[in-house]
Amino acid sequence: MSNAVAERRVSEMLFWNATTGACETNYSYQAFAQWEADLNPNCCVGGLMGIDVYRSPVIAIIWIFILFYIFLGVALGAEVFMTAIEVVTSKESTRKSKDPEGNEQVVHVRVWNATVANLTLMALGSSAPEILLSVIEVVLVENFNSGELGPSTIVGSAAFNLMVITAVCITCLPAGEKRTLKQLGVFLTTAFYSVLAYIWLLLMVVVITPEVIDVWEAVVTCVLLIILIIHAYVVDKQATTAAKKKYLGVKGGAKPGKVSKSEAAAAVKAAKLGKDATPDQIKEALEQELLPPKSKLHYRKQAMGSLSSTQVVHNKVSPSDGVVVDGTPQRSKIAEDEVAVNADAAGPGVIKWAKHRTDVMESGGAITLEVERVGGTKGAVSVSYATKNQSAVAGKDYEDTSGTLEWSEGESGKKSVTIAIFDDDEFEKDEEFTVVLADPKGGATFPVNTDGGAENDVCTVTIINDDDRATRLVEAIRMLRLDADSLDLAGDDWMGQIKEAIVPPSGGVGDKIMWVLMCPWKIVFACCPPPALCGGWPCFVVSLALIGGQVVLINDFASQVGCQMYIKTTITAITIVALGTSLPDTFASMQAARGDKWADNSVGNVTGSNSVNVFFGLGVPWLFGSLFWAISGSTPDGQAKFAERFGPGRKHELPPQLYADYYPTGAFIVRKGDLGNSVIVFTVCAIITIGLVLVRRAMGAQELGGNRTGALASGAFLVFLWFVYITMSCLFTYGLV
Repeated sequence: MSNAVAERRVSEMLFWNATTGACETNYSYQAFAQWEADLNPNCCVGGLMGIDVYRSPVIAIIWIFILFYIFLGVALGAEVFMTAIEVVTSKESTRKSKDPEGNEQVVHVRVWNATVANLTLMALGSSAPEILLSVIEVVLVENFNSGELGPSTIVGSAAFNLMVITAVCITCLPAGEKRTLKQLGVFLTTAFYSVLAYIWLLLMVVVITPEVIDVWEAVVTCVLLIILIIHAYVVDKQATTAAKKKYLGVKGGAKPGKVSKSEAAAAVKAAKLGKDATPDQIKEALEQELLPPKSKLHYRKQAMGSLSSTQVVHNKVSPSDGVVVDGTPQRSKIAEDEVAVNADAAGPGVIKWAKHRTDVMESGGAITLEVERVGGTKGAVSVSYATKNQSAVAGKDYEDTSGTLEWSEGESGKKSVTIAIFDDDEFEKDEEFTVVLADPKGGATFPVNTDGGAENDVCTVTIINDDDRATRLVEAIRMLRLDADSLDLAGDDWMGQIKEAIVPPSGGVGDKIMWVLMCPWKIVFACCPPPALCGGWPCFVVSLALIGGQVVLINDFASQVGCQMYIKTTITAITIVALGTSLPDTFASMQAARGDKWADNSVGNVTGSNSVNVFFGLGVPWLFGSLFWAISGSTPDGQAKFAERFGPGRKHELPPQLYADYYPTGAFIVRKGDLGNSVIVFTVCAIITIGLVLVRRAMGAQELGGNRTGALASGAFLVFLWFVYITMSCLFTYGLV
């Protein structure tokens, strides 16, 4: 660097303070870092941690390994965070309804609609690293200015998710298998908004107020997320209503309780049944049509199974999958004896609770519940059962119990389940827990229109308090609705988490090596409050904060890796960082494609996550930044900061006209160069990708799988599109196009 430039850099640390009438030192980190980098071009300047190192191939390799080690820790942290979200969104309420005999019954319903949960907390959980990276970069790293790493990571991650993950899902199915989208309306809605999100991003940065984000633009970006959620919810409700009408026989003039022959034929085809299918098989296929798909979280946990030795014990309280949505059992009223064909009286039968509600005294010691098989004894059948917390808490009020009940060929009658009840000698309000029957085998089904619907049968047990030792203090605690049992259990689980983190596994050498690698991250996230505490919210907040700390490390080491390898920040973001933050979702989507009968959880959620990444991941930090400059841009301090960053000769120097337009008022600047070009290329590739998915559906209802040659060709084309996106972005960034 020349002496003249060095002198200019030193002078940039001085400014005239009109208030004091003196020349003062402007010793900001950004000014000094840039000055230091210019003095020594072989030095890579650190970020928030202040790690400045010389360029070296050895250091570059070390930094890459550290960065991917951080990505591994983020994957573990995301699982803890997603478990907290699962507990939050599994919150249930009860409502009264009538059973088929007209008797009053209580049904447990999910508070969170599945589509809303997927587009809010679930999307936040799966995209937390990218979103937090964008927020932290604006607020902490760049001092309420836009950075390059956050926005480029969001766009790069969206490209990888949409093109590469879709390609993996299309090609990962065994030959002959195929999957289609069940909630096509929701997919089309989220696909539309995913494209709209990036078009809106382009309009903000390039067209409306070029390279400046006003407060109203940031507000509109956030509001679009709300509009997306409402629109998707409405579409989901309409689809659910239509499905219920269809399977109630309303469509086509069929009588209630019957299904038309064409609908039965469609169900038989979907279930891959032959012409010799029995009436029971047809009936079961029809019922399966309304079963809700498992959540993507279910498959994300399966995908992490290979790292099971690294997981923290946050899954002890994972709730069972949802069985109802908005108070409506996810199964139509298909009469037992009235389907397209008559039911076989000698079929596998129906498994159900003898009583769906029962009471037990707290001092009773135990309760025995009965499960019966009725309506058929053909073949051996089985069903699993497990207790689930409601207001009562396993481990404090009752014993956590699970198992399997089996009936052999020709056997009917009842099986019993015994659950221990704990008397804690403390006055408590009456409390409830449920025992859930699930996963029937051998063709057996659950009864119609009971608590649990087609996927489960639920028995509610009320523990009646019989203590007479109430005091005014205990009464006050009860009025405040503080649950001492939950607090005690949370403490026990907390110790279990820490023990699990520090005790080596009993597996093989591979498990022990993985434990050694992951032990530091396990200990960190073992400090998170257990999800059982306060409905999962403390775990949600603390795990999110810990992931934020990891994101600070990603920001610094990703910048270092780019500097060490002479790669610009935007290219580092759309390749290394986007790849590292998206790999967990890749394996989760692959598991969902293989394990689910629909394509919604594998590719259907990608478009929703991409929309949320822009509307939330860019809308929120850009709102912070634009508000900051709207409030402080005209102050002496704001003017000095704006001139320091964007003035003539500075690292982020603006074109003269743009600088003149916004000095001295200040503005939230987002340079359109690399980001704008990247968004244009991504938008074109995204439209092509969505079009390919819809074409595959139109040609054979096989968004995933199907003809092996066609699937491989589609997958290869999508991966090629991703490489086109990366290549074009690099050419734009380095000024070659």
